[in-house]
Amino acid sequence: MIRKLLNSKKIRCGIGATVITVMFIIFVLLVNTFVSVVTDKFPGLNIDLTANRQFDISEATVEALKTVEKPVSMKLLLPGSEGEPMIEELLNRYKQIKDDIEITKLNIEKNPAIAQKYENVDPYGTLIIEIGDKYEAISVGAIYGNSGSMEKAEGLITNGIMAAYKGVKKTVYFSEGHGELPAYGIAQAAAKNYYEYDVLDITTKKIENCDMLVIFCPDTDFSQGEIALIESYVLNGGNLQIYLSPEHEYLPNLCEYIREWGVDVKNEVIVEKNQENVTQQKMFIAVKDDNDYTKNVKKNQYYTYAFKLDNLYSNTKGITLHQVLKSTDKATTLNQDGDTGNIGTHIISMVSERVLDDNSTVKMYVSGSSLLFENSDYMYNEEICQSVMMGILPSKNYVEIADKMTQDVKLLMTGTDLAFVAIVIFLLAIGILVSGIVVWSRRRKL
Repeated sequence: MIRKLLNSKKIRCGIGATVITVMFIIFVLLVNTFVSVVTDKFPGLNIDLTANRQFDISEATVEALKTVEKPVSMKLLLPGSEGEPMIEELLNRYKQIKDDIEITKLNIEKNPAIAQKYENVDPYGTLIIEIGDKYEAISVGAIYGNSGSMEKAEGLITNGIMAAYKGVKKTVYFSEGHGELPAYGIAQAAAKNYYEYDVLDITTKKIENCDMLVIFCPDTDFSQGEIALIESYVLNGGNLQIYLSPEHEYLPNLCEYIREWGVDVKNEVIVEKNQENVTQQKMFIAVKDDNDYTKNVKKNQYYTYAFKLDNLYSNTKGITLHQVLKSTDKATTLNQDGDTGNIGTHIISMVSERVLDDNSTVKMYVSGSSLLFENSDYMYNEEICQSVMMGILPSKNYVEIADKMTQDVKLLMTGTDLAFVAIVIFLLAIGILVSGIVVWSRRRKL
């Protein structure tokens, strides 16, 4: 009975077709293994098909890495055994450019001693960039960014490498002692620029060893003695950022000092009347001026209310002014008595450049609005914050890298994926054709 079944042409045809199918599957698996081995050995075969080209490495990074003359260790510390394929892919692109970059993935739950070795390790994942005895820590959340599209990832990683390599950082102090609001947004910008930052109670401590002092929305005025200390700090090469808030009292002493920089802070509040620049949340959209302090600003910048600023003088007394943010030409102002001012364009913030007696230049950024930097839940106006900070306090270590444009569609296809899909499609077509011919020819003989 079995022999008859085996001698049946139909059975033999079915067995032949099954054998061909099994052999085809085995062949596809072998091809997959081969392609995986090849692309692991030659990672440059990886192809970025993401909508915003988030894995492409810019020429700025390539040039920066050429200056790094020491090996770089990148440790990706993760809370579990699962990896971060998107981040790992980006790190591999760095290794393609600089072959002495070593990439290690570690489970911090199984290796807690590793996490304890470094400061600022995020329990949800951290990239440690280590060069010699210097290192920088970047959280996985920061690499992905607010949108999850890794639009800032290259800038963070490249500047992390440069910061670890150079080891010299600018220092930013945030003043305390006058009811200042916490400047979360500015602190985040300082951290992303790899500046050191801390708070300083200027009512009790001298301002020193500081590249920039940030006075953020104080609630009480400064004494003449404190103003003199700030001026002494400036004369020694210090820079300032001063933010004022109409929700607090007008501060005559501080505003009088700002006048010495050519900027007049009016006790009037800007109210935007152009409804195209008013959001549903009743926030106003500012208009940016085009200059070196706004050149990297692409997105809308928001504010609520702002003191009006006026240009007292520029290009005289060693002072040069640059407008940064302003209202539309349909805005108006309100004074303390509720009286309405002129309709027109009103200045929200500006930079004053001041030449000292030794011909060095110091800078002050003054804003009549907090620009929502006190918000700890969401980072508003990050671009203007970063752009102004770098304009006032440029760092030789910093590499200017444009953010990748955020897109809704993301697709990562490595060389392994691409080659495998292409080969499978090709072989599948050939396999189906051959199998069809074999089955058709055998059925003709039945």
